Amino acid sequence: MILDTTYVIDLIRGEKGAVTKAEELKKKGEPLLTTAVTVFEVVQSLHRARKEEKQRVQELFSSLPALPLDAQAANEAGEIQQGLWQSGQPIEPQDCMIAAIALQAREILLTRNAKHFKRVPGLNIEEY
Repeated sequence: MILDTTYVIDLIRGEKGAVTKAEELKKKGEPLLTTAVTVFEVVQSLHRARKEEKQRVQELFSSLPALPLDAQAANEAGEIQQGLWQSGQPIEPQDCMIAAIALQAREILLTRNAKHFKRVPGLNIEEY
């Protein structure tokens, strides 16, 4: 299962739903991943964070494999973005990249942002 940016941020902030989901996934022994795009989004948002929060982020990412945005996923992300623009329902480019990585890895994407990700054909998502 791939952890989306919304989930990672909620987990770091100790949001109850995210913490409960983390406990559930741990009990199941579910392998957890994230993406390089999520690492970027979370780290760039830390400019006003406290030292403790920055440390929690680094600890989380050191224990969580991050799937890369390779050329194949970048190409698929571009196609996803183009299709969504043509249908009049675009989403953020970063979300297209995360979706493409999840599709390429054939993994479920855990997110709070289901409204956007539901627009991506073939993407399996789970909400928390």
